Amino acid sequence: MLSGDPGPFLVQKGICDEEQWQTWLRTEGGTRPILTRYEIGDLIGEGGVGRVFAATDKTDGSDVALKVLKPELAKDEVQTKRFVQEARLLMSLDHPHLVKGLRVAKEGETIFFAMEHLPGDCLQDLLADDGRMDEEVALQVVVDVAGALLHLHEEHLVHRDVKPGNVLWSEDRGA
Repeated sequence: MLSGDPGPFLVQKGICDEEQWQTWLRTEGGTRPILTRYEIGDLIGEGGVGRVFAATDKTDGSDVALKVLKPELAKDEVQTKRFVQEARLLMSLDHPHLVKGLRVAKEGETIFFAMEHLPGDCLQDLLADDGRMDEEVALQVVVDVAGALLHLHEEHLVHRDVKPGNVLWSEDRGA
């Protein structure tokens, strides 16, 4: 029985049933959620607490970015509370150079946060590819990011993870 597919072996040995095996395949070993409202697309980012997927909201067809709390952290009450607080905070902010939060929810054991899916590439990738930025573009990035940080300051908030990997750039939207 060397088919290369461990599913039949696992089912035969009683380790899982066929439905569990198929779910494991669809979720890529539990790393990709299956949600009622959202059609999950490509993985677009990953950080310490979550993974961000491109997704489509099935209710209105809009494209969103979906930040999903890592399953092992979703069991931790402190991590869950922080994740939900961050989501609610983003939903309360309104600034052209901050991502807009849309909703935070839990489905089954999956805790997730939908936000606008912004065009562009992160600065870290742009700098890795090109090595440097055009001076005018770099100055625009500084102005845009400073404006966003000023808005946070005015709301008595501090962004504690400002870095090129957390800044998106597009000609249309800026930074």
